[in-house]
Amino acid sequence: TSAPTAGTATVEWPTPDSVSRWETAAFQADEDGETVEVYVETDDGNGWSDWRTDPVAPGTDISSIPADNRVRFRVELARESTENDPRVTLLERQWRP
Repeated sequence: TSAPTAGTATVEWPTPDSVSRWETAAFQADEDGETVEVYVETDDGNGWSDWRTDPVAPGTDISSIPADNRVRFRVELARESTENDPRVTLLERQWRP
């Protein structure tokens, strides 16, 4: 069996007890010459949807997301060569309580 060349993972945490304001979407990625894209998804109680259609950069300001929305990440990895190993090494949502 050959190694997959693409994949998607959704990373979700429990909702914080108190959010007065979302601040940033922070992550670290090791692309290893390939593609790592991170998307922010939100849920206002009506289901998950993309916050923006484009992937975000590390440290993206997400303060425009309403404080009562849930926030999670969708990570898309792709590679041309199975010799490379793109990965995300850190994901965190930052908020003000």
